[in-house]
Amino acid sequence: MKYLLTILLLVPFIGIGQLTYVPDDWFEQKLIDLGYDNVMDDYVQTSNISGVTSLNLVVENFNETPTTDLTGIEDFISLTYLGISGVFHPPYVNINLSQMEDLTEFYIWGRHDNLVFSNNLLLEK
Repeated sequence: MKYLLTILLLVPFIGIGQLTYVPDDWFEQKLIDLGYDNVMDDYVQTSNISGVTSLNLVVENFNETPTTDLTGIEDFISLTYLGISGVFHPPYVNINLSQMEDLTEFYIWGRHDNLVFSNNLLLEK
């Protein structure tokens, strides 16, 4: 009975407060600008991004230092549209889209070294 009570007390915390690791400052700042995060700490609440269906990441000007690593993008599991554009240099080195099974449109401008596509059966563009 004691163990059952302990488990029942922990259930509300399971799945709540999970964090997605976003090590790149440019990417995290874009998430803050879009209202999905509020503090630059290399993490974003997974619940804030898992239901997002459209994401457009744009380098606004030459003074920005864009990302080369989109680690954390894999937790945007509800995305149907992902656009990445602007003045990017050097190339992206890590974009894993395999968890985005609902993705139908993906646009990227610039060089890229490592795109992971699997389970993206609905991808049209």
